[in-house]
Amino acid sequence: MSARNQNFISKPQVEGGPCDYPDALFQELHIFHPSPALQQLTGLLSETPVDLKKLGQAAQGDPTLAAEAVRFCNSSLFGLSRPISTLEQAVVATDADIVRALLLTCWLAKLTSHRVTAPESRVFWKHSLLVARVSRCINDWAGLAQPEKAFLAGLLHDVGTLPFLTLLSRVAPPGKQNLHENLTESIDFQRLHFRTDHCELGERLCTILNFPLLLAEVVSRHHQRIDFPSGFPLLSVVSCAEAIAQFHLLYTNQELTEEAIVTFLQDTLQVWLPGQTHPARLALLAVLKTDLLADLRDHGQSTRGGPHDSLLSTEVHSQAHGEADANGYSPGE
Repeated sequence: MSARNQNFISKPQVEGGPCDYPDALFQELHIFHPSPALQQLTGLLSETPVDLKKLGQAAQGDPTLAAEAVRFCNSSLFGLSRPISTLEQAVVATDADIVRALLLTCWLAKLTSHRVTAPESRVFWKHSLLVARVSRCINDWAGLAQPEKAFLAGLLHDVGTLPFLTLLSRVAPPGKQNLHENLTESIDFQRLHFRTDHCELGERLCTILNFPLLLAEVVSRHHQRIDFPSGFPLLSVVSCAEAIAQFHLLYTNQELTEEAIVTFLQDTLQVWLPGQTHPARLALLAVLKTDLLADLRDHGQSTRGGPHDSLLSTEVHSQAHGEADANGYSPGE
């Protein structure tokens, strides 16, 4: 381990003294307790069937949050056949769990925008959006889950990182503000130095915020290899997408042969999606190979303003930097 990281994880000072891990991180979860309006909305969306009249009335408790969720639902990320204008219509057009996840995403983005530095927020949402889009791409070919749920599970898979970022944004020593560089080395690094990890924190956060069960499973277990298909298909999809996103991060701006990329993708698909038929795996491999090759090769041009049009980057790049999509929504804004 580098001296830089050893310095970073030495107990930083906060009011009353140095942090004690993991207690300081568990205590940090208190800032994520839902507002009364969010609590009421997610509670109603947890019921079967959803009382749409009560949902509409509850939306008046935080009309800004409701409007943001509606705008998110209308974005090109979801591709609705016609625009919707209320949460009730969103439930009918998608389903209750999707609307619940939309509300939680908007609420978390707003909460952390005031507690995490803008550069760190962009890094977090850029990675989250990348995993979301790759998850949806994989799911489109594998057909394992509802497309919107695959996207949202990818988008929210790392929410357990947020308590790290909010705490360390306040207490990190001067000059140690590149938090993601220190946090994302490995889950083992987190366990060793913070005595917890973003999966455990994410599981607690999902309980606090009343996450849909399938999404909570992804948040808490996306670093665990599971026995597909007897496990959770959505978890397999997001875990596979996470591995591809990490590969993309590690090898951007590096010269890689097409053979090396194909070998990586074949191994990753075999590990996380072993239940796929050979033709289905070949079709998915072709799509991922094309986009990963294009993205890794064009990345240098994109940073100079050149073309950047692959699946892996176009929408991720614009939205993670606060630029709205065609219908005006950016999760990190």
